[in-house]
Amino acid sequence: VATADEAALPADPRVRRLSAPGLGRAEARNLAAEAATGPWLMFADERDAVLKPEALAGYLSAAAGLQAEIVTSPTLEFAHAGAPRDGWDSFVGLLPAGANLTLAAFENCLGEACFLIDRAAFLKVGGFARDASEALRDRLLLTEAALSGARLEVAPTPLFWKRIKPAGPLEIADPSADQRRLLAAYAPRDA
Repeated sequence: VATADEAALPADPRVRRLSAPGLGRAEARNLAAEAATGPWLMFADERDAVLKPEALAGYLSAAAGLQAEIVTSPTLEFAHAGAPRDGWDSFVGLLPAGANLTLAAFENCLGEACFLIDRAAFLKVGGFARDASEALRDRLLLTEAALSGARLEVAPTPLFWKRIKPAGPLEIADPSADQRRLLAAYAPRDA
C-alpha cells in the first residue's frame, strides 16, 4: 500500500499493510501473495479497474459453482471521468472465452485487469513474471497457471469496469517481444 493511500484505508483487523518501498508492481503483488494466509487471491488493476459492489462475492460464487481455480469475467469499459454508472455508460470490452490454450497463444481469451486465483495455483507458477511488460503480465500469469493445470473459468456476468484511456501519445511497447515471451510459456519445462 502506498503511504499516501494508507490514511484512506479503514482500520480492519483482516487487512494487513505491507511496506516494501522500491518494488515494482509484479514484485509487490508477489510479496503480498506470499504473505497472504487465505486460499484465494484477487488482483485488480488499481489504475483502471473499478470493482462492482458484488465483485468478490461473484468471483467466489463462480469459483465454487464452476470448481475453478481461476475466475475471470467479462469487462465493462467506460471512458469518462468519474465513476462508472451501472447500466448507463459502459459497453462490453474483452469477453473472455475461457481456457482455450491454443487460442490463448495468439489472442487474449483468458481475461485481464481483474481476476480471482487460488493462492496455491498462483504460487505454483511463481507469481507475476518480473521480466514481462505491464501489458502482458496478467495474460502471462493466467496462461502459465492454465498450462500448469489450473482450471480457468469465466464468471457469467461482468464484475468490474475498466477505464479506457483516450487516444494520446503512443505507448512504447514491443509487441513482438511480448509475443515471444508469451510463447516461451508453452515451451516444455525440465522437471
